[in-house]
Amino acid sequence: MSKLNAMHIHSFRGLTDVSLNNFSAINLFVGENNAGKTSLLEAVYLIANYSTKQGFLKLARMREQHFNPLIRATSTEELISWLFSETVKPIEIGYEWHKKEHYISCSLSEEEFILVQSGYDDEMEILDADEQIVKNQIITIYEDENKHGQPIEHHLVNTSDKQFETIKKQENLFDCHFISAIDHRSAPLSPYLIDDLVKDGERPLLIEALRQFDSKINGIELLMSKDRNRRRPVPYIQHETLGLVPVSMFGDGVRKALVIASQVIRFKGGVILIDEIETGIHTKLIPVFFSWLTEICKEHNVQLFATTHSLEALDGMLKANAENTEHLSVYRMGMANDKSQIKYFSGENLKVLRYELGQDVR
Repeated sequence: MSKLNAMHIHSFRGLTDVSLNNFSAINLFVGENNAGKTSLLEAVYLIANYSTKQGFLKLARMREQHFNPLIRATSTEELISWLFSETVKPIEIGYEWHKKEHYISCSLSEEEFILVQSGYDDEMEILDADEQIVKNQIITIYEDENKHGQPIEHHLVNTSDKQFETIKKQENLFDCHFISAIDHRSAPLSPYLIDDLVKDGERPLLIEALRQFDSKINGIELLMSKDRNRRRPVPYIQHETLGLVPVSMFGDGVRKALVIASQVIRFKGGVILIDEIETGIHTKLIPVFFSWLTEICKEHNVQLFATTHSLEALDGMLKANAENTEHLSVYRMGMANDKSQIKYFSGENLKVLRYELGQDVR
Protein backbone atom coordinates (compact mmCIF):
# COMPACT_ATOMS: atom_id res chain seq x y z
CA MET A 1 0.00 0.00 0.00
CA SER A 2 1.32 3.45 -0.93
CA LYS A 3 1.87 5.70 2.06
CA LEU A 4 3.01 8.93 0.46
CA ASN A 5 0.35 9.50 -2.21
CA ALA A 6 1.34 12.83 -3.76
CA MET A 7 3.63 15.84 -3.36
CA HIS A 8 3.49 19.44 -4.57
CA ILE A 9 6.74 21.40 -4.28
CA HIS A 10 5.99 25.11 -4.26
CA SER A 11 9.68 25.93 -3.76
CA PHE A 12 12.65 23.77 -2.79
CA ARG A 13 16.19 23.79 -4.16
CA GLY A 14 15.80 24.59 -7.86
CA LEU A 15 12.25 23.23 -8.03
CA THR A 16 9.26 25.57 -8.28
CA ASP A 17 5.59 24.65 -8.67
CA VAL A 18 6.23 20.94 -9.30
CA SER A 19 3.42 18.42 -8.80
CA LEU A 20 3.77 14.64 -8.50
CA ASN A 21 0.66 12.54 -8.09
CA ASN A 22 -0.20 8.83 -8.12
CA PHE A 23 2.75 7.61 -6.08
CA SER A 24 2.90 3.81 -5.94
CA ALA A 25 4.87 1.26 -3.93
CA ILE A 26 7.82 1.67 -6.35
CA ASN A 27 8.55 5.13 -7.79
CA LEU A 28 11.32 5.99 -10.26
CA PHE A 29 12.52 9.48 -11.20
CA VAL A 30 14.28 9.52 -14.58
CA GLY A 31 15.59 12.32 -16.79
CA GLU A 32 18.47 14.60 -17.63
CA ASN A 33 21.32 15.62 -15.37
CA ASN A 34 20.55 18.59 -13.12
CA ALA A 35 16.82 18.25 -13.77
CA GLY A 36 16.12 17.92 -10.06
CA LYS A 37 15.79 14.16 -9.53
CA THR A 38 17.91 14.12 -6.38
CA SER A 39 16.05 17.20 -5.11
CA LEU A 40 12.82 15.19 -5.28
CA LEU A 41 14.34 12.54 -3.02
CA GLU A 42 15.54 15.25 -0.65
CA ALA A 43 12.04 16.75 -0.57
CA VAL A 44 10.64 13.39 0.55
CA TYR A 45 13.38 13.19 3.20
CA LEU A 46 12.48 16.68 4.42
CA ILE A 47 8.80 15.77 4.71
CA ALA A 48 9.74 12.89 6.99
CA ASN A 49 12.34 14.69 9.12
CA TYR A 50 11.54 18.42 9.33
CA SER A 51 10.43 18.15 12.97
CA THR A 52 13.98 17.45 14.19
CA LYS A 53 17.11 19.56 14.08
CA GLN A 54 19.14 16.48 13.21
CA GLY A 55 16.92 15.88 10.20
CA PHE A 56 17.79 19.30 8.78
CA LEU A 57 21.49 18.80 9.49
CA LYS A 58 21.55 15.45 7.68
CA LEU A 59 19.64 16.92 4.73
CA ALA A 60 22.05 19.85 4.44
CA ARG A 61 25.09 17.54 4.52
CA MET A 62 23.83 14.96 2.00
CA ARG A 63 25.29 16.51 -1.12
CA GLU A 64 28.73 17.14 0.33
CA GLN A 65 28.80 13.60 1.66
CA HIS A 66 27.91 12.38 -1.84
CA PHE A 67 30.65 14.53 -3.40
CA ASN A 68 33.40 13.86 -0.89
CA PRO A 69 32.52 11.45 1.92
CA LEU A 70 35.93 11.56 3.59
CA ILE A 71 36.43 15.30 4.03
CA ARG A 72 33.76 17.84 4.92
CA ALA A 73 35.27 21.01 3.51
CA THR A 74 32.14 23.14 3.86
CA SER A 75 30.97 24.26 7.27
CA THR A 76 27.55 23.29 8.57
CA GLU A 77 26.67 26.99 8.59
CA GLU A 78 27.35 27.26 4.87
CA LEU A 79 25.52 24.05 4.07
CA ILE A 80 22.40 25.25 5.87
CA SER A 81 22.61 28.60 4.08
CA TRP A 82 22.94 26.87 0.70
CA LEU A 83 19.97 24.67 1.49
CA PHE A 84 17.85 27.81 1.67
CA SER A 85 19.71 30.14 -0.69
CA GLU A 86 18.81 27.99 -3.69
CA THR A 87 15.18 28.80 -2.92
CA VAL A 88 14.27 32.47 -3.27
CA LYS A 89 11.15 32.01 -1.18
CA PRO A 90 10.87 29.85 1.96
CA ILE A 91 10.83 26.12 1.38
CA GLU A 92 7.19 25.19 0.88
CA ILE A 93 5.95 21.66 0.22
CA GLY A 94 2.46 20.22 0.25
CA TYR A 95 1.98 16.46 0.36
CA GLU A 96 -0.63 13.75 0.84
CA TRP A 97 0.02 11.04 3.38
CA HIS A 98 -2.49 8.19 3.59
CA LYS A 99 -4.99 10.35 1.68
CA LYS A 100 -4.65 13.18 4.20
CA GLU A 101 -3.21 16.52 3.05
CA HIS A 102 -0.30 18.18 4.87
CA TYR A 103 1.82 21.28 4.32
CA ILE A 104 5.11 22.67 5.60
CA SER A 105 6.75 26.07 5.22
CA CYS A 106 10.38 26.45 6.33
CA SER A 107 12.30 29.73 6.51
CA LEU A 108 15.81 30.65 7.66
CA SER A 109 16.90 33.68 9.65
CA GLU A 110 20.39 34.43 10.91
CA GLU A 111 21.86 36.55 13.68
CA GLU A 112 25.44 37.15 14.79
CA PHE A 113 26.74 37.65 18.32
CA ILE A 114 30.13 37.76 20.00
CA LEU A 115 31.32 34.91 22.20
CA VAL A 116 33.82 36.29 24.75
CA GLN A 117 36.22 34.01 26.61
CA SER A 118 38.46 35.38 29.34
CA GLY A 119 40.64 34.08 32.18
CA TYR A 120 42.68 35.21 35.16
CA ASP A 121 46.42 35.26 35.83
CA ASP A 122 48.12 34.23 39.11
CA GLU A 123 47.30 37.60 40.65
CA MET A 124 43.64 37.26 39.65
CA GLU A 125 43.92 39.96 37.04
CA ILE A 126 41.68 39.50 34.00
CA LEU A 127 43.62 38.35 30.98
CA ASP A 128 42.91 39.60 27.51
CA ALA A 129 39.60 38.27 26.30
CA ASP A 130 39.33 36.18 23.16
CA GLU A 131 36.41 37.09 20.99
CA GLN A 132 34.70 34.85 18.48
CA ILE A 133 31.96 35.82 16.07
CA VAL A 134 29.20 33.23 16.31
CA LYS A 135 26.22 32.90 14.00
CA ASN A 136 22.88 31.60 15.19
CA GLN A 137 20.77 30.16 12.40
CA ILE A 138 17.08 29.81 13.14
CA ILE A 139 14.88 27.55 11.03
CA THR A 140 11.19 28.26 11.53
CA ILE A 141 8.64 25.70 10.35
CA TYR A 142 4.90 26.15 10.05
CA GLU A 143 2.67 23.16 9.47
CA ASP A 144 -0.17 25.28 8.14
CA GLU A 145 -0.32 27.14 4.83
CA ASN A 146 -1.66 30.25 6.57
CA LYS A 147 1.03 30.01 9.28
CA HIS A 148 -1.43 29.50 12.09
CA GLY A 149 -0.47 27.78 15.30
CA GLN A 150 2.82 27.47 17.12
CA PRO A 151 5.80 27.05 14.77
CA ILE A 152 8.65 24.58 15.27
CA GLU A 153 12.03 26.29 15.69
CA HIS A 154 15.50 24.81 15.30
CA HIS A 155 18.43 26.91 16.59
CA LEU A 156 21.79 26.06 15.05
CA VAL A 157 24.64 27.84 16.80
CA ASN A 158 27.94 27.63 14.93
CA THR A 159 30.95 27.82 17.24
CA SER A 160 34.41 26.27 17.30
CA ASP A 161 33.87 25.10 20.88
CA LYS A 162 32.94 21.44 21.18
CA GLN A 163 29.53 21.17 22.77
CA PHE A 164 27.23 18.39 23.79
CA GLU A 165 23.55 18.98 23.33
CA THR A 166 20.60 16.89 24.42
CA ILE A 167 18.02 16.83 21.65
CA LYS A 168 14.54 15.68 22.52
CA LYS A 169 13.51 12.75 20.35
CA GLN A 170 10.43 13.61 18.31
CA GLU A 171 8.18 11.33 16.34
CA ASN A 172 8.46 11.77 12.59
CA LEU A 173 5.50 11.32 10.28
CA PHE A 174 7.25 8.24 8.90
CA ASP A 175 10.65 6.56 9.06
CA CYS A 176 12.79 7.44 6.07
CA HIS A 177 16.36 6.68 4.99
CA PHE A 178 18.45 8.08 2.12
CA ILE A 179 20.99 5.84 0.34
CA SER A 180 23.39 7.77 -1.88
CA ALA A 181 25.00 6.48 -5.07
CA ILE A 182 28.28 5.83 -3.23
CA ASP A 183 27.19 4.62 0.20
CA HIS A 184 28.13 1.05 -0.67
CA ARG A 185 31.72 2.20 -1.31
CA SER A 186 32.40 4.99 1.15
CA ALA A 187 30.29 4.32 4.23
CA PRO A 188 31.57 1.31 6.17
CA LEU A 189 28.66 -0.93 7.03
CA SER A 190 27.80 -0.52 10.69
CA PRO A 191 28.64 -3.68 12.66
CA TYR A 192 26.09 -2.56 15.24
CA LEU A 193 23.34 -2.55 12.61
CA ILE A 194 24.34 -6.04 11.47
CA ASP A 195 24.39 -7.15 15.11
CA ASP A 196 20.85 -5.83 15.67
CA LEU A 197 19.52 -7.45 12.49
CA VAL A 198 21.07 -10.80 13.35
CA LYS A 199 19.61 -10.65 16.87
CA ASP A 200 16.20 -9.90 15.31
CA GLY A 201 16.43 -13.08 13.28
CA GLU A 202 17.03 -11.37 9.93
CA ARG A 203 20.32 -13.11 9.07
CA PRO A 204 18.66 -15.35 6.38
CA LEU A 205 17.37 -12.29 4.52
CA LEU A 206 20.81 -10.68 4.52
CA ILE A 207 22.35 -13.88 3.17
CA GLU A 208 19.65 -14.08 0.49
CA ALA A 209 20.52 -10.55 -0.62
CA LEU A 210 24.18 -11.46 -1.00
CA ARG A 211 23.44 -14.66 -2.89
CA GLN A 212 21.86 -12.59 -5.67
CA PHE A 213 25.45 -11.75 -6.65
CA ASP A 214 27.38 -14.80 -5.52
CA SER A 215 25.61 -18.12 -4.98
CA LYS A 216 28.55 -19.40 -2.93
CA ILE A 217 27.86 -16.96 -0.09
CA ASN A 218 26.26 -18.82 2.79
CA GLY A 219 26.78 -16.72 5.89
CA ILE A 220 27.63 -13.38 7.50
CA GLU A 221 29.52 -12.98 10.76
CA LEU A 222 30.94 -10.24 12.98
CA LEU A 223 34.58 -10.83 13.90
CA MET A 224 37.04 -8.70 15.81
CA SER A 225 39.67 -6.92 13.73
CA LYS A 226 43.33 -7.89 14.18
CA ASP A 227 44.41 -4.27 14.59
CA ARG A 228 45.68 -4.13 18.18
CA ASN A 229 45.36 -0.36 18.28
CA ARG A 230 41.74 -0.36 17.17
CA ARG A 231 39.88 -3.48 18.17
CA ARG A 232 36.41 -3.40 16.70
CA PRO A 233 33.92 -5.81 15.11
CA VAL A 234 34.08 -6.15 11.32
CA PRO A 235 31.44 -7.77 9.06
CA TYR A 236 32.77 -10.90 7.36
CA ILE A 237 31.12 -13.06 4.70
CA GLN A 238 31.29 -16.86 4.77
CA HIS A 239 32.10 -18.07 1.25
CA GLU A 240 32.19 -21.70 0.10
CA THR A 241 35.43 -21.23 -1.82
CA LEU A 242 37.16 -18.28 -0.15
CA GLY A 243 36.28 -18.95 3.46
CA LEU A 244 35.72 -15.99 5.77
CA VAL A 245 36.28 -12.74 3.84
CA PRO A 246 35.78 -9.10 4.97
CA VAL A 247 32.82 -7.44 3.26
CA SER A 248 35.17 -4.75 1.96
CA MET A 249 36.90 -7.35 -0.25
CA PHE A 250 33.77 -7.99 -2.30
CA GLY A 251 32.55 -6.06 -5.32
CA ASP A 252 30.07 -3.20 -5.49
CA GLY A 253 27.09 -5.45 -6.14
CA VAL A 254 27.49 -7.48 -2.95
CA ARG A 255 28.10 -4.41 -0.82
CA LYS A 256 25.17 -2.53 -2.36
CA ALA A 257 22.81 -5.44 -1.78
CA LEU A 258 23.93 -5.63 1.84
CA VAL A 259 23.49 -1.88 2.40
CA ILE A 260 20.01 -1.85 0.83
CA ALA A 261 18.84 -5.03 2.55
CA SER A 262 19.97 -3.85 5.96
CA GLN A 263 18.22 -0.49 5.58
CA VAL A 264 14.98 -1.94 4.19
CA ILE A 265 14.81 -4.28 7.18
CA ARG A 266 15.73 -1.48 9.58
CA PHE A 267 13.12 0.92 8.20
CA LYS A 268 10.35 -1.62 7.65
CA GLY A 269 6.99 0.09 7.30
CA GLY A 270 8.70 3.30 6.16
CA VAL A 271 10.24 4.88 3.06
CA ILE A 272 13.61 4.20 1.39
CA LEU A 273 15.22 6.73 -0.99
CA ILE A 274 17.97 5.51 -3.36
CA ASP A 275 19.92 7.89 -5.57
CA GLU A 276 21.16 6.38 -8.87
CA ILE A 277 19.79 2.97 -8.04
CA GLU A 278 21.68 1.20 -10.83
CA THR A 279 25.15 2.22 -9.59
CA GLY A 280 27.31 -0.79 -8.75
CA ILE A 281 24.95 -3.30 -10.38
CA HIS A 282 26.16 -5.08 -13.53
CA THR A 283 23.70 -4.78 -16.42
CA LYS A 284 23.21 -8.58 -16.53
CA LEU A 285 22.12 -8.65 -12.88
CA ILE A 286 19.72 -5.71 -12.99
CA PRO A 287 16.52 -7.77 -13.66
CA VAL A 288 17.37 -10.26 -10.89
CA PHE A 289 18.40 -7.51 -8.49
CA PHE A 290 15.25 -5.45 -9.05
CA SER A 291 13.02 -8.51 -8.71
CA TRP A 292 14.64 -9.17 -5.35
CA LEU A 293 14.39 -5.50 -4.36
CA THR A 294 10.68 -5.40 -5.26
CA GLU A 295 10.01 -8.48 -3.15
CA ILE A 296 11.99 -7.32 -0.13
CA CYS A 297 10.23 -3.93 -0.15
CA LYS A 298 6.84 -5.66 -0.42
CA GLU A 299 7.69 -8.10 2.36
CA HIS A 300 8.71 -5.30 4.72
CA ASN A 301 6.01 -2.83 3.65
CA VAL A 302 8.55 -0.27 2.39
CA GLN A 303 7.70 2.41 -0.16
CA LEU A 304 10.61 3.01 -2.53
CA PHE A 305 11.65 6.21 -4.32
CA ALA A 306 14.71 6.07 -6.59
CA THR A 307 16.48 8.00 -9.34
CA THR A 308 18.13 6.50 -12.40
CA HIS A 309 19.82 7.44 -15.68
CA SER A 310 19.69 3.91 -17.01
CA LEU A 311 17.21 2.49 -19.52
CA GLU A 312 18.30 -0.99 -18.36
CA ALA A 313 17.29 -0.05 -14.81
CA LEU A 314 13.93 1.18 -16.03
CA ASP A 315 13.34 -2.02 -17.98
CA GLY A 316 14.55 -4.11 -15.05
CA MET A 317 12.08 -2.52 -12.67
CA LEU A 318 9.29 -2.86 -15.24
CA LYS A 319 10.08 -6.55 -15.67
CA ALA A 320 10.13 -7.02 -11.89
CA ASN A 321 6.61 -5.52 -11.69
CA ALA A 322 5.21 -6.80 -15.01
CA GLU A 323 2.47 -8.80 -13.27
CA ASN A 324 1.60 -5.98 -10.89
CA THR A 325 2.11 -2.80 -12.91
CA GLU A 326 -0.07 -0.84 -10.48
CA HIS A 327 2.85 -1.05 -8.04
CA LEU A 328 5.10 1.03 -10.33
CA SER A 329 5.10 4.74 -11.17
CA VAL A 330 7.68 6.55 -13.29
CA TYR A 331 8.26 10.31 -13.52
CA ARG A 332 10.39 11.77 -16.30
CA MET A 333 11.98 15.09 -15.45
CA GLY A 334 13.17 17.68 -17.94
CA MET A 335 13.70 21.41 -18.29
CA ALA A 336 11.75 23.90 -20.41
CA ASN A 337 12.29 27.67 -20.17
CA ASP A 338 14.43 27.13 -17.05
CA LYS A 339 11.54 25.38 -15.31
CA SER A 340 11.22 21.73 -14.34
CA GLN A 341 8.72 19.71 -16.33
CA ILE A 342 7.44 16.32 -15.16
CA LYS A 343 5.63 13.65 -17.15
CA TYR A 344 3.99 10.75 -15.33
CA PHE A 345 3.83 7.17 -16.61
CA SER A 346 1.80 4.52 -14.86
CA GLY A 347 3.30 1.05 -14.83
CA GLU A 348 0.74 -0.10 -17.41
CA ASN A 349 1.46 2.84 -19.72
CA LEU A 350 5.18 2.20 -19.40
CA LYS A 351 4.65 -1.46 -20.28
CA VAL A 352 2.93 -0.50 -23.54
CA LEU A 353 5.53 2.15 -24.41
CA ARG A 354 8.49 -0.16 -23.82
CA TYR A 355 7.21 -3.58 -24.87
CA GLU A 356 4.91 -2.64 -27.74
CA LEU A 357 6.28 0.66 -29.05
CA GLY A 358 9.92 0.41 -27.97
CA GLN A 359 10.06 4.05 -26.91
CA ASP A 360 12.82 5.48 -24.72
CA VAL A 361 10.98 7.31 -21.93
CA ARG A 362 14.02 8.62 -20.05
